Amino acid sequence: MLPKIATDRLILRPVTLEDADSIFSYSVNPNVARYLTWQPHKTTQDTKDVIINFFLKNYEEGIPEPWAITFLGSPDWVVGLVGCRPFEADSKTMEISYVLAEEYWGKGITVEAVRCILPYIFQNYPIERIIGRYTALNLASGRVMEKLGMKFVKSYQGERKGKSETMYFYVLERSDLK
Repeated sequence: MLPKIATDRLILRPVTLEDADSIFSYSVNPNVARYLTWQPHKTTQDTKDVIINFFLKNYEEGIPEPWAITFLGSPDWVVGLVGCRPFEADSKTMEISYVLAEEYWGKGITVEAVRCILPYIFQNYPIERIIGRYTALNLASGRVMEKLGMKFVKSYQGERKGKSETMYFYVLERSDLK
C-alpha cells in the first residue's frame, strides 16, 4: 500500500472506495477529461468501477498509482490524483500521470504533488527514469513537466481517443532528482 505523504498544504494518500463521490465530482467534467485517455464519467458507479478495477488492483500489484491529492484541512475530499506506472516493457522506466479538479488548475498543486512523490518512487522502485507525455493541446501539462525539471526528448504523432495528435515526450533521470 502507498504511504501517506504530506507537504505544507497537501496530503497524498491511497484512494479508497469512499473517495468515489469526490473523484466523480471532477471526473464528470469534460474539461478535466479533455486531454486524458478516458472519457468523462457519467455516474458515480463509473468512478467506483475505476477505483475497484484499476486503482485497487494497482495497489495489489505494487504499482504506485494513484495517490489521492487532498488538502491538509480536508483529507477526506479528493481534488486530484497523481502516480507512476510501468512504462511499456522497459523495466527501468515509469510514466507519471496526474489529474486535478478544474477549480484548482494554475495553483501549483500538481507540481507540488508530483514533486513530493518523486523521491519515494526513485527510492522504492528499481528505475532510472520517469517519463511524461502530453498532447500539444495541453500546454499546461508541459509547464508542469518543465517545472519538475523534466527535459524535452521529442515530439511524435500519437493516438489518443481514436485521433492522431502531436504528443510531447519528457524525461526525468534518477540523476536529475535534486
